[in-house]
Amino acid sequence: MPHLTIALASPRVATALDDGLGKVVRLVADASARGASVVCFPEAYLPGLRGQDFDVLPWGKGEQRTTFGSSETPYYEKAMLMRSIENTIYFASVNYAVPFQESATAVIGPQGVCEAWLPYGREGVLLHTIDLDAASGLLAKRFAPERYD
Repeated sequence: MPHLTIALASPRVATALDDGLGKVVRLVADASARGASVVCFPEAYLPGLRGQDFDVLPWGKGEQRTTFGSSETPYYEKAMLMRSIENTIYFASVNYAVPFQESATAVIGPQGVCEAWLPYGREGVLLHTIDLDAASGLLAKRFAPERYD
């Protein structure tokens, strides 16, 4: 069975480009030292999403989540579970480590089970080894079989 160790880096929002670059260097080094072959960061981590060329609302109050996939949480985590099942794939979601996250940084297995996740709001690197054979793409093959040959 071929395996791949992936790392999901969940940093706090960078205060400046140099701060962000420093975090990238530190988190990639940590992931690499722990055996990761691939390191993923949140969308647009450099230069960052907040306030680059658009107004953003200040950090507000919210609910601190504690349980992945809780029935009280928004749909995001449930959608992650469903995408993995309906496509028979691993689903990795990487988020910023911010207060009051709507969804956790997590790896969902092809059977729709959360295999690993970082606690909400905690900066860090989630390392997880996936079994490539388990991600058969069985159901996704119906729509694009040429991608799975």
